[in-house]
Amino acid sequence: MSQSYRLTEDGLQIRNSRNFETEEYVRFESINPLAQALRDYIVTGPGLIPGISAASVCLQAQIHANTPTPASFYYTLQEAVLVLKAARPYSFPLSRTANAVSRLVSALMSHNASPQECCTALNCMHSIICNSIDKIEAQMRAHIESTLPQDGMITAVGGFGSQHSVARGTLVPVLIDRKNAGKRIPRVYCPVSPPLAETHYTVKELRAAGCPADLVTDAGIPHLMMRENARALYVIGVRICANGDVQVPAGATGPAAIAKHLGIPVYIVAYRHVFDSNFTSAQEAPYEEFAGQDFDIGTVPVSRHPFVDIIPNEWVTSYITPSGIIPAGNPETLKPFMDAGDRAHLEALEAVKLMF
Repeated sequence: MSQSYRLTEDGLQIRNSRNFETEEYVRFESINPLAQALRDYIVTGPGLIPGISAASVCLQAQIHANTPTPASFYYTLQEAVLVLKAARPYSFPLSRTANAVSRLVSALMSHNASPQECCTALNCMHSIICNSIDKIEAQMRAHIESTLPQDGMITAVGGFGSQHSVARGTLVPVLIDRKNAGKRIPRVYCPVSPPLAETHYTVKELRAAGCPADLVTDAGIPHLMMRENARALYVIGVRICANGDVQVPAGATGPAAIAKHLGIPVYIVAYRHVFDSNFTSAQEAPYEEFAGQDFDIGTVPVSRHPFVDIIPNEWVTSYITPSGIIPAGNPETLKPFMDAGDRAHLEALEAVKLMF
């Protein structure tokens, strides 16, 4: 069960990752306020967004399950999918999940499924997606463990813990489990990386478990990587393009450039559903940009907040996938993952269709 959101009969409660002071759950009873919250980036990360996206349509279905006519019910669901996609049109995990959910709704409508049957089917799809991510993360954790230094310092960029996952996460539970087993672990440095909150929670979760971890200014990370003998860089992949370029959370390009210069391995933690064959390179792919007003400096506004950075394929050492550690350098080795990425949530769709 995710710690980041709860889908109940009373609504969808989502933990606000932009509230650093308290553990705040925001309750939603309809799709439009939820879409605005997604625009405000209270939810981020490829380990969490698919679950939230599927749960959002489940919420809309259960709210309108007693609509007088099936046609009206299905219309509201298709509208919900469109609202969801419009909230973050360049969020690849969101759009990929929303497309799969939309196809399920269309299939149920063509088979004249009742609103109650549709609610059951959507809940099944939500569960399958979450269980798949849980399994994927467990597989990736084993591969992360095999690359993780026993001491020294590593740098991490992204949300690696339960705050940004439907399950436990990736790097964070590996470090916590190793510490709890009495084994040595490296210190973790994470850039602040505004406007994102992901690294904040990576450090917060590690420190709560007694693991050495620090938030560092973006400008200070390269200095510490050079001075303190960084052993590895781990980055969450947001979108992996056909040539191996990676869109990554904001704040990752600088550490990756230093890592490349120093010969430090750069590991991309790659969920199955982030591989995208539609774009040859990361420069071609669309990207998200935060539109908030959070980070003015005195009287001078910070007017551009790119949500992602780019790590060129030449800087990547390996991609840590559920299937294993894939060395970078040959885009052909990524083709099976591109094909599997296209099918990621469609397999959940087919599994649900077999039940009905």
